[in-house]
Order: sequence, then C-alpha cells, then structure tokens
Amino acid sequence: MTRSKLDPSRSRTTRNRFLSSRYAPTPAAVALALLVAVYGCSGSGGGGGGGSATQPAAGSDTLPVPDPKDGFQMTITGYEVPANGENEVCEKFILTNDAPLEIGGYQINMPVGSHHFVVYAYDGDQPELYPDGVYKSTGCMTGGPPDRMALTQIAGAGSSRDQAQYPPGTGIVLQPHQTILLNSHYANSTDEVLHPTVYVNLLYAKQKIVHPLEALVISNYSINIPPESRRKATARWTVPIDLKLVMLASHEHKRGDSFAIRIAQGSIDRPDGDKIGTNFNDNSQPFGSQPAPGDFYRSENWQHPTVLSYDDARLVPKGTVLEFDCTQHNEKPVPLTFGPLSDDEMCIITGYFYRAETAPPQGTLVPGCLPASMQLSCPATQIANVDPGGAPIPTPVPVEIGGALADIESQIFMPSCALPSCHSSQTQAGALILEPASVYNELVNVSPLSTGARQAGLLRVKPGDPDNSFLIRKLEGTLDPGEGDPMPLTGPKLGDDQIGKIRAWIADGAPPR
Repeated sequence: MTRSKLDPSRSRTTRNRFLSSRYAPTPAAVALALLVAVYGCSGSGGGGGGGSATQPAAGSDTLPVPDPKDGFQMTITGYEVPANGENEVCEKFILTNDAPLEIGGYQINMPVGSHHFVVYAYDGDQPELYPDGVYKSTGCMTGGPPDRMALTQIAGAGSSRDQAQYPPGTGIVLQPHQTILLNSHYANSTDEVLHPTVYVNLLYAKQKIVHPLEALVISNYSINIPPESRRKATARWTVPIDLKLVMLASHEHKRGDSFAIRIAQGSIDRPDGDKIGTNFNDNSQPFGSQPAPGDFYRSENWQHPTVLSYDDARLVPKGTVLEFDCTQHNEKPVPLTFGPLSDDEMCIITGYFYRAETAPPQGTLVPGCLPASMQLSCPATQIANVDPGGAPIPTPVPVEIGGALADIESQIFMPSCALPSCHSSQTQAGALILEPASVYNELVNVSPLSTGARQAGLLRVKPGDPDNSFLIRKLEGTLDPGEGDPMPLTGPKLGDDQIGKIRAWIADGAPPR
C-alpha cells in the first residue's frame, strides 16, 4: 500500500498498481446515474469475484483494500455537502494497465446519506479535458470533453454498503489505460456540513468474461406532476437491438408510489423473472412485487425496488415494445418534474444485458440513444399522463396573516410582486403566489423551484435566518450560478428599507401574524 501520487496535498490513498500517477487532476445526463445497488447483495453473500478480498466492516466507513491479485481500490474525498442541501461531484482516474482488465464485481463503502455513488468508464478520446481534482457535476456530464456522455456504468450503490457479483462468464471489460470517473451524490438531511469519503473496490472476474455486460437505462423524461396532485405517467420504448436480459429493475425517487412494466408489442419468454427480490439473485418475493394481469413487473417500494433476476438470460428481440407506468404524488406547492436532485422525480427502467449474437457488436452505437459504447441509455416516449384517482392529497389550509407579514404583503408584495404578469394566482411565475391568502404557505419552510437553490439547501424563507432565505437572496441579488435572476424581474428594485422589513420579519421567526 503506497501513498497516492495523484494529490499529495490530501491524506487519501489510492491503492493498486493499475492506478496512474498521471491523474489529471441535461435530463439525459442525470439518467445515467441510476443503476445503483440493484445488482448488489447489500452486505451479504460473496465478494463479487473478489476471492480473498475482505468485506465491508459493519459500522465502519472504511473499506479494507483487496489483495492485489483480487482487485484494486479507489476513493473520492475532499468535498463537502451543505447542511440540509445536496452536492454531486466527480473525479477522474486513468488506469495504467497495458492489457484489458475483466471486472467481475465490486464493493462500496460510504457514510450514511448518499443518494447514489457510481463508477463510470469513459469511452471517449479526450480525457485530458475533464477538470482537475474533485469538481461539481451532474452524472459526470456537466464539465469535461465534448463526448462526455460516452460513459459506461461499471459499479454503483444507493446505500452505505453494497457489493455485487456478476453472473459467471459475464462482467465489465476495462480497456488499457481506461479513464475512470467516480460520481458521488449526497443529500444531507442534517444541520451539519458533511465531508464524505467513499471507497470502492473493483474486483477481478474469477472466470473469463464471455458475455460483456452493458447497462440498460430507459427514461421517461416527461414527468410533470402539478402541485398537490397525483399522476400516472405511461411511456413506451421500442427495443432497438436483440439483447439478452440478465436483470431488470426500476428507479424512482421518494414520491414514487408504484412502477409497472408490460409488453405492448412482441413477446419475451417468461419475462417475469426466475427470481423476484430486491437485489440480483434474491428471491424474497417482496410485498408489492406481484404484477397485475397483463404486466410482468411491479414495484411499490421506491427505496428498494423489485429486481427480476434471470438464471437463463432472456432474449428480448429487436422491435419489442415495452410499456411502463410510474404512479407518483406531489404534495408540494410547486410542480414536480424529472430531475437530478433527491427532491425531483424520475421514472426509469434499469437493468443489465449482453448483446445477442444477432445484434451489432459491443461498441456499435445505437441511434436514438446516448453515445455510450457499452451502455444502452435511451429515452422513452410518454403516451399518457393522467390522474390515477385515489385519496386526494391534502392541501394547506390558508393561514390568516397579520402584524409584520400583513404590512409586508400590502406595502411590498402586492404592489411589486403579486402582479398579473408575475406572482399572482393567475400567472404563478416560478410556482409562487404572493397574494394574502397564499403568501405564508408559499414562503415559509418551502423549497424553491430553482434546482441550484434546492441543491444548496435553501428555503424560500427559513425562519430566524434571513441570510439563508432564498427570498432575501433574490431581492438583494446575491445569487449563485443556477439560482435564477434577481427580483423583481421588471420595475424598480426594492429599497434597502423594504428589504430590511422583510429581513426583520424573517429574523423574528417569520410568524404569520
């Protein structure tokens, strides 16, 4: 074990003879960071082709380094996650192997709070264009070379400790001097800043890889749920090549109620899986995994989605049409759409497959999908988005205002903000209404629509903390990139005395009256 030469200013170690000292310190983008944990054993079972490699220690955030004959370890550290906020970062490594490496599994250990962690192989030609060191990025596809979407997922986790073993004869093949990207996304629900360190062991295959695996990521990017409502979004995807499916699962965020898949056209032999569980090769038959008539897949648990495992890889012929539903709810006063944050939503089929003999060889790009040579990441076409019925989602009771807030409402918000073209009930610009009956429920302890502000952990109004209230930042113009424009957007800006009144109200706890 040697100290890494990649960044001597940090006390991190990167252990393996294949790790280089030459370290060069869109909706489609976020969909790549999804295929996490479903292939793992969640701390049970074998070492994923790791032989004598040690296992994650219970209660420990570190991960023992594998024997060099079994695999190698990488870490990502040196970044922070704001209190009650999120941060997603990436970091690049270049392997020094002169021959292909066959990966048969992985182990991952990280502190509690991770939204996901993914290891990518970059298949492009310009790795030197990635930023130096740890950098902010969504799915490692904001920042970097023009072909930065040419990524293949080789490992991933959605919980603190995961490990996976690919089926015998299958796995991921890394090319000589392969560029590796580590992608870490944390959602911090605490009041303290987090400084995570994530460890991953890539473990060599025990058997020769005959069928190189590829990730399957099929996304409905059109998710759009109005405030305080439910929607059932239905999408279709036509399979573009003959493929052999070894695992199938789904991905939603915390407002996902159910996920279903059926065959709309064509046929698949026994598509419902040889094993039904929450990890690959698990046959626990979890509650909510029994599909409805006409469907072959169902999941009612967004945190631990149903996983179908196929002992014998299933042929899915080219031209087969898969139809899938996501039923999701939105209790927020702002619309809910597809997006990268844990507070956004997603609707995605995930899985692993290898190409049938009748398919174009691996490395052949598939029209209509992302340009990844070892991953099939494609958009689906939404055909319906309907109210599925059920119990109505409670709507906030209007709060009667008075005192300082009533003065702010009548003297500032109504003449400057709640205009017919802006934050009125007719227009609802920015999904925000600043009229008397709505103003308290719309502002206090409510997340803003801005992705950048939500990622920073900001609320529109955080009682007692005007400096960390997004409303004050908008009015004073102290905004970071991605947080939108100062307000008011038209007309004169508010005076210092007006903003001072709002600051004082927030500092006093933002009471309704």
